[in-house]
Amino acid sequence: MEEIRTDRLVLRNFQAADAQDLFSYLHDPRPSCFFSQRLQNLDEAEAEAIKRGGSDEHIAVYSSEHRRMIGDLFATADEEGDTLSVGWNFNSDYAGRGYAYEAARAMFRWLFDERQIRRLYAYVEDNNLASQRLCEKLGMRREGFFSSSSLSPRMRPGTRFTRTRCNMHFCAGSGSTRCKAPLTKKLE
Repeated sequence: MEEIRTDRLVLRNFQAADAQDLFSYLHDPRPSCFFSQRLQNLDEAEAEAIKRGGSDEHIAVYSSEHRRMIGDLFATADEEGDTLSVGWNFNSDYAGRGYAYEAARAMFRWLFDERQIRRLYAYVEDNNLASQRLCEKLGMRREGFFSSSSLSPRMRPGTRFTRTRCNMHFCAGSGSTRCKAPLTKKLE
């Protein structure tokens, strides 16, 4: 992918040099949905950074101010290809400064406008209130609650949030089954 720049961040593919920063938050991941990504040492972190750098599925979030990678975003396609599962994982040292919102908003814009993705969804664990608030701030709506019996054993109960490329009123009467409207103003 081409780099995406915001006022404070650069979204880009992972590089081997990101290993130390990746290790800093994946050696002891906080949300249980990232437990399976736990890194034991810097060698594992370097291998993971190189692996992630081979596709656009994982996006490194680099802080221009701090001159380091502070987190990552992901966008995984479903069978149809125009719907993606999205998410984020940030180093807790940078929490509460709006970085996740700034990065996710830029990624959403890129996915909707450049890649013409129709729908995004995020699964957020029930105890991850910060990510639930972030989903709402990004214009996502609550779609459903998942109990532990409907999930894999490593996941906690949670909520599914969704966001479509545009609201229905943009597409009404267009005769098109796939909306061509630009990203809604909610994310501007």
